[in-house]
Amino acid sequence: MSTASPREAREVPAGVVRLLQRAVGAMGARRTEDAAVGPGVLDSVEAMAAALAETGWVRQVPSGAWAYRADPSWTVQSAAHEPIVGIFTSGELERLLHLTAALHALIESGRVGAMRAGRAQHGWSTWSNARVRLSLYEGEEQRVNTHLVPGLVQLHIQRVDSPVHKPALDPQLARRLARDGSALTRWYLAGEDELPEDVVAVLAADREASVVAALDANAGRRERLARGQL
Repeated sequence: MSTASPREAREVPAGVVRLLQRAVGAMGARRTEDAAVGPGVLDSVEAMAAALAETGWVRQVPSGAWAYRADPSWTVQSAAHEPIVGIFTSGELERLLHLTAALHALIESGRVGAMRAGRAQHGWSTWSNARVRLSLYEGEEQRVNTHLVPGLVQLHIQRVDSPVHKPALDPQLARRLARDGSALTRWYLAGEDELPEDVVAVLAADREASVVAALDANAGRRERLARGQL
């Protein structure tokens, strides 16, 4: 991969840089490879949402979705069950190659915190420290059946001990979260693909409009999964 110049690295939006700094631990933590994650971005949905809001991201209707206020072409898709923050942007190939190189250079520079480079896996570049793993991928535009899938850059922030495949959410836990969880927890829960019917019913009657809207936004995907179409 080519190396981005300092000017190119600065073209990564400030909100992306600040979010990475919060997650990796460059702000408020010792800058060593084994530094703990200072703000604990992945420790709870409240911490994750606070970090996103404080670094310039705005909640959207679908569960876990955020858009960058200063440039909505940058979005985040996050999840609470096995916490992950995925940063995305799409566009023409030249722009994506440029941004991939800039993000790679930014992480390698140590500006977001000390990380160890890992082995590339299936096109993904990876870095990690004691608690956080970063994974960066650039995908070209492609046609899938009759649909044109745009090219995109995606950067995932996960706990270093996260499983490769996300386990199913325990039904009893889902019931407890639907009943007793915070409004933010219920908003994230509404985006889960597999939920017991009674949990769906509870969330559909939630007093928070954002929870009901998030549940409705994911209804089509839940139904296709139930029919085995995904």
